[in-house]
Amino acid sequence: MRQRHFKNHGAAGQAVFITTTCLDFVPLFASELRKLMMAQSLVDDLRHYGSKLHAFVVMPEHLHCVCTVPDERDVSWLVNRIKSNSGKLLSQDLKPSERVALSQQIGLNGRSVWQRSFRSFALADEDQLRQKSAYIHQNPVRRGLSPCSFSYYVSSARYHEFGSWEDEFGLPCDLRAVLNCRWPWSRG
Repeated sequence: MRQRHFKNHGAAGQAVFITTTCLDFVPLFASELRKLMMAQSLVDDLRHYGSKLHAFVVMPEHLHCVCTVPDERDVSWLVNRIKSNSGKLLSQDLKPSERVALSQQIGLNGRSVWQRSFRSFALADEDQLRQKSAYIHQNPVRRGLSPCSFSYYVSSARYHEFGSWEDEFGLPCDLRAVLNCRWPWSRG
């Protein structure tokens, strides 16, 4: 029996639910600093490429987000940009032990941080968007990483809960300002 390959969906202007994972499920985002780096990279990229971010969470070894695919692009292009830009940023911060853990997969696809594959589903309506956003926000709670969704530091749940959400763009464009911290990186 022939195995079917998963088809990612998401055309220009569609809201999509995306999941992508670190190589070999290495928990690169166990560190709070890297979670913040990934979150800001995601926000910077989506703003730069004209995509609205509806919801996100950075888990220890993967990322979930709901966003709108930019005009004249598709979801594969968008995820490739997100993974490429964040991979370059994150690979500069890898510890030797993490490099070793990731090195078994690096030669397979040339990536140093992310698995080649990802999953995406086009969302048909506002109900699906709300359902996937709730799923994303509850992910840290289900995993036992946080007692409630808005207390997990690197998730859009806290921005929804505390009113820092911008209707036009989604998440505020500069998490540093919202979190009152200075970070030495950013797409700007």
